[in-house]
Amino acid sequence: MSAIMTRMIQAAMLIATLTVASPAFAQDEGPTYGPGNGVTLSASATAASDYRYRGLSRSEGDPVIQGQAYVELPGGLYGGVFGSTLGGSDQGAGDIEIDLIAGYNGAIASGVNIDVGATYFTFNGNGAPHSIDGLGDLGSYVEPYAALSYTLGPVQAKVGAAYAPKQDSIGGDNLYLYGQASAGVPMTPLTINAKFGRSEGSLAPGAGSYTDWSVGADYVLGPLTLGAKYVDTSLAQTGVKAVDRLYDPSVVVSATIGF
Repeated sequence: MSAIMTRMIQAAMLIATLTVASPAFAQDEGPTYGPGNGVTLSASATAASDYRYRGLSRSEGDPVIQGQAYVELPGGLYGGVFGSTLGGSDQGAGDIEIDLIAGYNGAIASGVNIDVGATYFTFNGNGAPHSIDGLGDLGSYVEPYAALSYTLGPVQAKVGAAYAPKQDSIGGDNLYLYGQASAGVPMTPLTINAKFGRSEGSLAPGAGSYTDWSVGADYVLGPLTLGAKYVDTSLAQTGVKAVDRLYDPSVVVSATIGF
């Protein structure tokens, strides 16, 4: 059996197992929406000290400006766009990432939602982020995803999988599995967040595998959300500064305003 088929089966088994074995469970990857009676629009803008994606820095540790907007249609269909500057000492300031997102999010039981869709990642400018494997630049690629989330009061838990099939732009395929949880602190505007993920394939350094994790908190002040999180991975230091800075343990701070 090919490696591609093996990873597709792993992803399918994960989602099927969670759906059957965790009726109490329903993207770090994508928004969480439920079906509504009308069209819902939402948008936000963020300033952050780093752009960490699955534990790896896509901005070479430099600060970034990000924005996103989503539209939710009746019945749970949604679409969105995400954009981020990339920065980096050897990249032009105009280099950006723009992602297009489309999917469906709907309730399958009380407090349980299923979210399925796909993200099209694009990188624009003279200095796309390094894929780390040979320090090559990432090209545009598509990645379908699926997740189940469970909400009980101020607590939400989510498990999911994202699978990028083999594409010339990334040199192969990649499977990412993750779990995350958040809990609001009663009588305060504070929310505690934690995440753990596992990546295997061409988007992992050396086309191998690694884990990433983070823990942090968000503090809401009206339309403004202040965040801080500690991010780390299982990747060992190589001694090459240009590589190590992409996944050094880091505290990322951010400020997001919603519209």
